[in-house]
Amino acid sequence: NNETIVCGSLHLSLSYNAPSSLADYGEAIGHFSAVSVPSKYGKKGIGKMLVKAAEDYLLEWARKEHQLDSNLRVVMEMGVVDLRTDLFPWYQAQGYVIIKEISPIDPGFAILIAPNMNAKLILMQK
Repeated sequence: NNETIVCGSLHLSLSYNAPSSLADYGEAIGHFSAVSVPSKYGKKGIGKMLVKAAEDYLLEWARKEHQLDSNLRVVMEMGVVDLRTDLFPWYQAQGYVIIKEISPIDPGFAILIAPNMNAKLILMQK
């Protein structure tokens, strides 16, 4: 069977912050969001593979575009809606740590995900 099946996806954006002085570090930042694995493909390691592929892509991009060296900090980050408490242990098991709470998030977004609830975005990094 040569059928192609999409069993997961994520969005990755890349940015670079130049150092402000010779003693400072530049930053290559990967920000991923919209990680999605349909439930019928869940618990098979697909999410972990997607996140790892995004991390590897960021490192390769930093190496090629910004001569990955000792003066370059490489950071992968994502925002997680605080209502999805089930996601935090999973991301922490992948090496991500909670950096800060971003509040309030766009009220229009909060209404879409949880009407009448005070949803916040939690920034996690690795």
